[in-house]
Amino acid sequence: MKLTSIDDQVIQQLAAYSPGDIGIYRLEDGKLHQLYISGGLPELSGMSREEYEEITAADASAMILEEDRQEVADHISRMLSEGTDGDFTYRIRHKTRCYVWIHAKGRL
Repeated sequence: MKLTSIDDQVIQQLAAYSPGDIGIYRLEDGKLHQLYISGGLPELSGMSREEYEEITAADASAMILEEDRQEVADHISRMLSEGTDGDFTYRIRHKTRCYVWIHAKGRL
């Protein structure tokens, strides 16, 4: 679990009532900063939590395959500009397989 100065209790409550794996991020200076990740997110990549957090420490989008990053960024930009939820599919790095597909649903 990784939390920041945003009300940690609120983040914990959101995560507790969300089905499946969840990540909560803050977009700042064009980078995705992790506020919270559930235990299953690193497992999707075949990595330990420590390995996952090392790769994503500066920017969580580092897990996304380079070829898919712009499309994901476009989805996030569209969500922010339109104030809508997002639903998209992309690939992330995997430790032993080249990549795995992720279906993400985003909320502002």
